[in-house]
Amino acid sequence: MDDRDAPTEIELTLRLSPEAAERLKRHRGLARWRNGRSLSRRLVATYYDTPELALRGHQIALRVRKIGARHIQTVKQAPNAEAGLLRRLEDEIAVPGQAPDVHLVTQKKLRRLLAAPGIAPHLRPTFVTDFRRLTVPLEVGDSLVEMAVDRGEISADGSVRPICEVELELKHGRVGALYEVARALAEVVPVAIEPLSKAERGYGLITGERPQPRRAEPLDLDRECTIGDAFELIGRNCLMQLRANVASAQAAVTPEGVHQLRVSIRRLRSALHAFRKLLPDEERRRVVAMVRWIMQVCAPARAWDVFVAECLDPLREHLPEDAPHDALQGFTADVEQMQADAHARVEALLADPRFTASCLELESWWESGTARSMLGGAADLPLLPFARDTIRALARRLHTEAEAMAERGAEELHDVRIRAKKLRYTAEFLRSLFRRKAAKAYLGALADLQDRLGSINDAITARTLLDDLERVRPPADAEDRARARALIAGWASARIAEDLRAVPGLWEAFAALKPFWR
Repeated sequence: MDDRDAPTEIELTLRLSPEAAERLKRHRGLARWRNGRSLSRRLVATYYDTPELALRGHQIALRVRKIGARHIQTVKQAPNAEAGLLRRLEDEIAVPGQAPDVHLVTQKKLRRLLAAPGIAPHLRPTFVTDFRRLTVPLEVGDSLVEMAVDRGEISADGSVRPICEVELELKHGRVGALYEVARALAEVVPVAIEPLSKAERGYGLITGERPQPRRAEPLDLDRECTIGDAFELIGRNCLMQLRANVASAQAAVTPEGVHQLRVSIRRLRSALHAFRKLLPDEERRRVVAMVRWIMQVCAPARAWDVFVAECLDPLREHLPEDAPHDALQGFTADVEQMQADAHARVEALLADPRFTASCLELESWWESGTARSMLGGAADLPLLPFARDTIRALARRLHTEAEAMAERGAEELHDVRIRAKKLRYTAEFLRSLFRRKAAKAYLGALADLQDRLGSINDAITARTLLDDLERVRPPADAEDRARARALIAGWASARIAEDLRAVPGLWEAFAALKPFWR
């Protein structure tokens, strides 16, 4: 394992079905990597927290695992973008019995937190994991990987959640070796990246909460860091958001979940665009292609979600009493079916082996150091001059695109919206390098402009969706459908007109701001 100030584990977890797990155990394809005998044993662990789940709030898991006659206490902390997707702090030590002893924790900060008066005296068993683990040692080139196939369950207060997964832990060598093994497994049996730890799944079991959609976490870049450092941190930040929103969408496809899933991918694409001059063009295109198709599958779901929330629901709420409400009943049912069908396609996407392959390849590109190496010598250059030049260039393109904006029609503002979006994401990546107050004002004004341009685009998209509805779900009553279309079209046109009146003023307010990156 790579040396760090604190002990860590580097681990990639893959979810699979019980049938796939049995096939994997018998598969001989791993023979080329085997480096010793397999070991099977039962592992039972009790997780501890306070009644208020204080440790969960700190993204810490505390467990005592029984292994034969021994008891091993382990404290783990959630990964962060700076360390990487797979690396988490792990403090492990033998304890006399089943109860934890937080005073034995070796890491000072963790020990201080766990031993606090509000935590240590209140620790109690929270949930239990009980599974059988088959461990297979692998040698992948110059790297040692421990493959563990886990089958069992998580239990809490009478509720049970099954465990069936493969953990790939790097014992020595390259992080890329984990992804090499993962891709090989994916060719043998259907697998998916498991974005939630056993602890996170255990907490979900006791609280009944599903993983929630996650907005982008703010980045804190050091003014002294290099271009390569920044590119790695930005990529990991985007990938962590992607993982979180995959977990949310796997639990339940919701409008906000679909939106944040698309945002995480859009941010990845914006990062690649911001660093495009430093990346080999063919390589950048290859990486973009990994995620473009995901955006395309998710796009209809997002479009119908916006149509319902921003057009259909407000229209139904504000229609006067003498309006033809009946005309919207059948229309609404058809729209909701289109929305449900689009959500089902997102569910199918997440279960598609191609999606898993894309995520593994994308994560490997960043985590194995390939992304940084693609920057060449520029990786070691200071970030600050590059950040200034990059934001300045994107701002200039936006200003050029926005010339004579007040005279344009709604459809002609599409490119302005795209330019504004690219500038906003890139500026958000790099904002911590500059004066906070100036950056906040600039990004706030840009967000207001982008929201209006997005509203115009949504209203235009509504017209396209009406045509899609007509083609896919022909009306039972043509007259009612015609009235419903007329109502929606009128509502969309009114929105476009209102937004077009607001855009020039928003642009003037934004354009008047001084560049924060100087």
